[in-house]
Order: sequence, then C-alpha cells, then structure tokens
Amino acid sequence: MTRNLNYEILELQTRVAFPRHWSSEEHELHIEKLRLLNFQKRLLIDCEQK
Repeated sequence: MTRNLNYEILELQTRVAFPRHWSSEEHELHIEKLRLLNFQKRLLIDCEQK
C-alpha cells in the first residue's frame, strides 16, 4: 500500500514541478491530490508504528 502511495506521490511531485505542461486547473488538482496523498501516507505510517 505504501509503495503505491510513494509511486503516486513521486508522479504528482513531477507534475507539480513542471506546471507549464498543465492547465492551471489541472495544476491545482495535482497540488491538492499531492497534499491528500501525503496526508494518507502520514496516517498509514502512524498506524503502522502503533
């Protein structure tokens, strides 16, 4: 599960790093999805540590 999240996060980080390849709406969606995936990853890590 974490591996898939890491892959998705890496892909979105790349998309966010090169915003000129996306419309402004797509760029905002990528930023929001990246924020949510990072939050999910932190939750998973916290659950695994308990």
